Amino acid sequence: MPLRFVRAQLDEIARDPALRLYGVAVAGLHALTWLWLMTIGAARVFAPNEVHLCWPLVPCDELPLTPPLAHAVFGAYLACALASATLFLRRRIGAAWLLLCITTLLDLAIVLLDFRFRLNQHYMALFITLTFLFVPQRRRALPLLITLFYFWAGALKLNWDWLSGNDLYVKPWLFSGRGLVAACAYVIVLELVFTWGLLARSPRVFWAALAQFALFHVFSFHIVGWFYPVLMFFILSIHPLCRFLAMPEESRAPLGAPVIALAVFFSLLQLVPHFLPGDRALTGEGRLFALHMFDARLSCEAHVEVLTDSGQRLSKPVRPLLAQRITCDPLVYLSYANKACKTRGVRDLDLFLQSRHDDAQPFTKVLALHGVCSHPPSYNPLWHNPWILTGEIQDSGAPVR
Repeated sequence: MPLRFVRAQLDEIARDPALRLYGVAVAGLHALTWLWLMTIGAARVFAPNEVHLCWPLVPCDELPLTPPLAHAVFGAYLACALASATLFLRRRIGAAWLLLCITTLLDLAIVLLDFRFRLNQHYMALFITLTFLFVPQRRRALPLLITLFYFWAGALKLNWDWLSGNDLYVKPWLFSGRGLVAACAYVIVLELVFTWGLLARSPRVFWAALAQFALFHVFSFHIVGWFYPVLMFFILSIHPLCRFLAMPEESRAPLGAPVIALAVFFSLLQLVPHFLPGDRALTGEGRLFALHMFDARLSCEAHVEVLTDSGQRLSKPVRPLLAQRITCDPLVYLSYANKACKTRGVRDLDLFLQSRHDDAQPFTKVLALHGVCSHPPSYNPLWHNPWILTGEIQDSGAPVR
């Protein structure tokens, strides 16, 4: 990275009080992530008897991680985040920026250790952090990126599963029946239309839009828990900071090429799942690149047929206890099957998975893999994997054979 480019980024942050304070908020995103890791007991996934759910192309099973070592990595991550926040407050921008780079690398490494750590929160925090670190015109780039977060999240909700409230894991207070449909429709309008009010020059339009999003996130605590809404409050803080600590010359400047490129790149990533065959909610393909909001509430059934060393065939159900949004992802079940292949006494096994959007719909066959141990399938995240099935509907709820 050219030294001149780095100095330009540091100078832009140093001369702007809003960006200096937002640097504290960006470092705070990583402190929140550490708190989430502690809350879910993330280090336990590295215990010897646990199944590692590796990301595609990341050999996490080969890493000699243990729960104590994971805690040490998590502690270093928190220390870097807090130190960066402190240095931004003390206006030591160069050191703060460098520590935030190190924090981001640690965050990425932690997320890549296990597929269960893949959440929208990490996805958005990573985009916000990289934009803050490397994209010029931050007063323009960060608000535009946040608006695109909401816009593309709203685009994912353009289906009856969302509008009916079926996609919600917890039913919201005060709303039911037609009221629930109206509330879900309001969220779509909020994210597709009102989000552009966050970029408005008019104070009335801006504050009205910001107030609606603040209320939306307060209300969402009951449905999605604390991590997402608190993280969004940190991310949204760029808006009041830029309003109260205005720099008129920055707000009047035309959008530069890096800001436009960021918006186009992020939007193209959201389109990746649409270019792959099948129902992306069932196949999971392409979702590594895009937001993964409330676009489907799935149920699924899976089992393995194990061939033992003695020649006996055994059928066993597979029921991983995971977060709802990845609990039916084919990668999850492939990881479980690969782990089972290393079990003593297992010669080979077949893996079967069927999924559906809700209990009222028929199952769709997603996996019917034979000889997983002898011929393990490889996963390519860039295009469709032919072993992930895309359209065969089952006639009943009976398990796939």
